[in-house]
Amino acid sequence: MSRFVLVAHGTRGDVDPFLALAGVLHRRGHEVAVHTHAVFEKTARATGARFRPIDNAAEYDRHLRRTATLIHPHPVGAVNAYYRDPERFLDRISVAGGFPQLRGEALALCAEGPGSVLIGRVTSALSALIAAEVLDSRVVQLSLSPFQSATAPVTAMHLARAAAGPVNRIRAELGLRPISEWHRWLSRADLTVGLWPAWFDRAGKPAPAGTMLTDFAPVEQASPGSASPSRTAAVLVTGGTGRMVHGDFYPAALAGLAAIGRPVVVVTRHPDLLPARLPVNVEHRTELNFGQVLPSVAAVVHHGGINTCAAALAAGTPQLILAHGGDRPDNGARLERLGLARCLTHPQWTADRIHAEVEALTARAPRGAPGPVAAATGIGELADACAALCPTREVVA
Repeated sequence: MSRFVLVAHGTRGDVDPFLALAGVLHRRGHEVAVHTHAVFEKTARATGARFRPIDNAAEYDRHLRRTATLIHPHPVGAVNAYYRDPERFLDRISVAGGFPQLRGEALALCAEGPGSVLIGRVTSALSALIAAEVLDSRVVQLSLSPFQSATAPVTAMHLARAAAGPVNRIRAELGLRPISEWHRWLSRADLTVGLWPAWFDRAGKPAPAGTMLTDFAPVEQASPGSASPSRTAAVLVTGGTGRMVHGDFYPAALAGLAAIGRPVVVVTRHPDLLPARLPVNVEHRTELNFGQVLPSVAAVVHHGGINTCAAALAAGTPQLILAHGGDRPDNGARLERLGLARCLTHPQWTADRIHAEVEALTARAPRGAPGPVAAATGIGELADACAALCPTREVVA
């Protein structure tokens, strides 16, 4: 039996792949611990893993509200201006809990003791990289989308310019030397894995050399009795589970679908992001089981998050992506190049254009992906690769 410690940050789309991996590792008889946001405690424990929160519910809510400040002010066409601006990069770290949270995470991971494989996200889990040095442990970095891998060098540059002092003070407290070569340090993982298939990788800038590619992370599965739209052939609208969407996303999408001649189901846990008055054909839900719903809807209009893209592909559902910020424009552009989706950037979010795009999508048969989508084998291959890094330990009764 081997021991794995996973640290995950972000919204459900960011955390779910780690929980899927935790579940597979646990079912294979390994010892697994998950360090993530308190709101995911129930689903984390359901994997069989030991759970440790990195915050509380109030802190997580503040985190979600502050992430919106990272995306709304950016001019259209500037892909995440804070990646080019050291001050905005510090804002990004602050939104994620700041250096006190980084210190707390590193200490908690170190307390897990030596002999573990530490697993975190590319450019996000700095605490895992620090703890791996302290414990002399193997470390795995997961990249959830090609964009995350592509921005790693920029993250290294901003760490060097804007965050070297605080990060190195945390390292000094743990007996580590200061970092001088930040890109090399960020790339020091024993295994780096991209959670997307090779055919998706070829549709844009390829992953860095040495990256192991799998299929997309498993999408939510249908479950008996799950809620679903009250009418079939609806159009589904979602901007994901977080608040990091352009302020025009929901108003533009719903304005474009107001006269579509179909029922519309908009899914968000944050009703304040919606227009004060919804069109008469729109029904609001706080959550839905996408694995059950997507196969029955006529189309989905969404923000371009990688998991939503994969879920729509797996269901064969036509998708219109209203992309802005983060990895969304890159995800949408790749799918559009492959003929698997339509993607509009913010200046194109007019009611007439959205209406016309959805009408066109629903009038033709969707095109199938050129390879596996969200196959269960992908997470199994990832678990195999992680297990190969950790020698089997004898269990003492």
